[in-house]
Amino acid sequence: MPYNNLRRDSKMEINTKKITSEMKRLNITTEMLGQMLKPPRTRQAAAYVIENGKTFSVIEQIAKALNLDPKDLII
Repeated sequence: MPYNNLRRDSKMEINTKKITSEMKRLNITTEMLGQMLKPPRTRQAAAYVIENGKTFSVIEQIAKALNLDPKDLII
């Protein structure tokens, strides 16, 4: 799934507010989200990823778990 409008050398910032609002809307806990990622993560590791996710593959996994477009999670 190519995203030509995203430059490899550009700094990606994850849209934490969007993730947390979607988690609340879907009634998904941080622990549940962590289990949806590959490899599965603990609640603490999932919380870290939500705040500090720096790779597009992690952002894609979060987006998939929340039924969102990955582009919506990048600021």
